[in-house]
Amino acid sequence: MTRRADSAAGALVCALLVSCLVAACSVVPQMSPGSNASPSLTAASGVPGRTLAGDIPTVDQRTESDSASIAIAEALSARAAAVLSGNEAAFLATVDRSRPASLSDARRMWKRIAVVPWAQWRYEIVDSGSASDSTEMRLITVVLHDRIEGVDSADSLAQESLQMVATNAGWKVRNESSVHAELPWEAGDLSIARAGEVVALGVGDVPQDELEEVAARERAAMSDVTALLGRRQVTGGPLVVVPEDTEMMARLLDRPESALQQVAAVTTTSAAENQSGADRVWLSRSVFDAQPPLGRMIVLRHESTHVVLRSASTSSTPLWLEEGIAEFVGYHGSGVRLSTAAADLFTDVNNGNLPSALPTSDDFDGANPHLARDYHAAWTLCLWLADRLGVDGLVAFYDQVASGPATDSEKNVDAALRSLSLSRSTLVQRWRTALSNWATEGQMHA
Repeated sequence: MTRRADSAAGALVCALLVSCLVAACSVVPQMSPGSNASPSLTAASGVPGRTLAGDIPTVDQRTESDSASIAIAEALSARAAAVLSGNEAAFLATVDRSRPASLSDARRMWKRIAVVPWAQWRYEIVDSGSASDSTEMRLITVVLHDRIEGVDSADSLAQESLQMVATNAGWKVRNESSVHAELPWEAGDLSIARAGEVVALGVGDVPQDELEEVAARERAAMSDVTALLGRRQVTGGPLVVVPEDTEMMARLLDRPESALQQVAAVTTTSAAENQSGADRVWLSRSVFDAQPPLGRMIVLRHESTHVVLRSASTSSTPLWLEEGIAEFVGYHGSGVRLSTAAADLFTDVNNGNLPSALPTSDDFDGANPHLARDYHAAWTLCLWLADRLGVDGLVAFYDQVASGPATDSEKNVDAALRSLSLSRSTLVQRWRTALSNWATEGQMHA
């Protein structure tokens, strides 16, 4: 996804933030580290995406009970146990040694995954191949369940393909690879830095001191967000993944590199559907590192808000509310002038072009030429609600909308508004009045 970078009074930070339950991304143009200009974070969204785990089967699809399938399952259980126990010899014992490349690949994989403190590593076989395919070789499909100690409260899921071969010593792994996006240990060497409950994972050539700074910044962002919203169901992390470069980040996210050129951060979950607890914040070094501390703080706060609210975010939650509340928390207490941060919206307001309705899903389409303005509209809606209800009231409104039936988010919004003695038309009118007042005052701060 690409978008226009808005400008105002010097170099401004501009963040594209996407959250459709499973993904959010921040796009930020270059800003001089020495700039004193207030950052202007805007947001844009794409079509709701899938989890990085891909289309994960939810049931075991095996229909045969042949001895080969049982032996393969036992071999993969031994492989998983080796990972969890940190036993390299046992891990390599599960590899087909008749093919030198298989052993070399396995040694490289072990070197990389051994860096991570795994609390879970399990292969769920969803297709063990047909007994008639071959008596000596099977191509099987699994869901890898992994969980990082001290970070994840749920399993991260990734669909993989494994080539298994029958040897005199039993069934062995010839090749193991992801089906969808590359997994971090497939892309490069791994390194770890911790700051409290936050873990930063470097993929490829990422300096250790940079990882430590990232972990510290995310810890501060999570602290700010949870101080405002409470911890809710968050029990750890998130894991912050720092790929070596944009090309690697594109492979890890299974997205075109051209769509990530201005992306500062992407938040995903790879947990099972309707679960939280396996959230990943992915940072683009070339864009994120170019920002001054205030811009980085706002981006990470926004991403952290998606993590904290993940358990409540459902298809019942309209995008204007998801992104609006994340922008509200990202800017909260930053001291940034509203007229500067949302300059595009207030240009329209000053020209008499006020919004006439709540933002729709179509307004968050990446092809929308007024994407930034519509995201600022969502932010100011949440700002008005917070002014009226307080932060706790805004969060309660969010939760009420998200807890409604998934079939009609608009009806859920209407029901939540009625509980506040508001109608949709009344909300829009009062929001329009607030926008006009804020534009006239010009000193309103986020």
